[in-house]
Amino acid sequence: MCGSLLAPFSAHGFEFGLRPSLQDINYIHAEAVDGSSRDFVTLIATAIQRADVVQAAAARWQAETIGIEAAIGEELPSGALYGQIGAANGKSQKPYSYGVRVSVPIFDGFSAANATAAQRATSEASHHAALDELAATLVDLVAAAAAIRRETETLAIRQTQLKVAKELLAAIANEEKAGLTSKVDRDQVESQLAQIRIDIKSADSARLEAMESFAKIAGAAPSRVGAIGSIADELPPNADAGLEVALAENPQLAQQIGLADAAALKTKSLEGSLGPAVSLDLSAGVTGDFDNAVAEATDLRAALKLEVPLAFGRDASVRKSALNAQAAAFEVNAARNGVTAGLRSAYKRLDNTRASLKLANEALERARTVRTGMAVERTLGQRSIFEILSAQKAFAEAQIQVLGVRYDLTVAEHLLAAQLGRLDDIYGVTLR
Repeated sequence: MCGSLLAPFSAHGFEFGLRPSLQDINYIHAEAVDGSSRDFVTLIATAIQRADVVQAAAARWQAETIGIEAAIGEELPSGALYGQIGAANGKSQKPYSYGVRVSVPIFDGFSAANATAAQRATSEASHHAALDELAATLVDLVAAAAAIRRETETLAIRQTQLKVAKELLAAIANEEKAGLTSKVDRDQVESQLAQIRIDIKSADSARLEAMESFAKIAGAAPSRVGAIGSIADELPPNADAGLEVALAENPQLAQQIGLADAAALKTKSLEGSLGPAVSLDLSAGVTGDFDNAVAEATDLRAALKLEVPLAFGRDASVRKSALNAQAAAFEVNAARNGVTAGLRSAYKRLDNTRASLKLANEALERARTVRTGMAVERTLGQRSIFEILSAQKAFAEAQIQVLGVRYDLTVAEHLLAAQLGRLDDIYGVTLR
């Protein structure tokens, strides 16, 4: 999975959104993509559509977005249609009235405007929280899929190891009949056969666990996981370049910034609500009496209203809100420090894992050479069964070690991409 492979899928722009109800097929909708349906990018992008944790985060974001409309409503004129009928002076009069009243806010200390701005900031924070959930779920899916492939390949290595050991056992049996070897040699081979069978069961159990992890997110595990490759081309080359991206795009940090902005604006809104408010009250209506049609009259009124609230004890609410805003600001600093430290550590781990992969491949080549040399020297009678078994086991373990480090590298790259805030772009998915 290199940059050239990922680019077509990113261009198609998968889109995530809400489905109307849980009875529908999916909250998430994706455009059709070109290429094999078994491609790793398509596999993950398709699986993420069935992740209910992402759907839930998207729903919370949508709820906060709708809250903006409610907040805007508080800034608009309010009014009501009214009508009433009754009795006065016993039964001699039956007065009635009807009309419309409207109150137009003129000044409220910017309380409503700040409340709307606070809701916008809350909605933006919720959006970043949903993006963070999306990225975390993508990482979980990639890790589970990579583990499935790792254990599947481990099983293949163990099966080959088992086949070679069985062939060696058959050769030892023939040599034992000819008196060229002893029962001890056969026992050594049978002992390793038993261990290989245990290793096969362990690898299969690990594969099933990885499939279960994938199914917990997507509802079902893939029947096959293709080649994964690397997303290194999609990542900034070093920690300094990556930090610049992360400070601008990391969703956790952006969420904290949004929450801090919302907290500060809520405090301003509360402060504004404690000051004087001015509004223009308008009404137009008709009054009359059912027993006296001549008495019907039009009632038009306009009044400029000033209200100065007597905020007994409400200053404590303002102080409480201000302290919450201060705490949110500290949390932004903590998140920024966390992103900085985490990103530098992530790049260091990535460098270490790449170095480990190089060493693991070198160790694999040495194990391959030793195994081949041992086999040749065995035919010349220069090597014991124990040495042959050890060489075969070392080769299999070296292969499995390479698989493990490759898995670690895949996960490390994706974790880094998530910290950068770029993983959703790499897989061409977004929330709407």
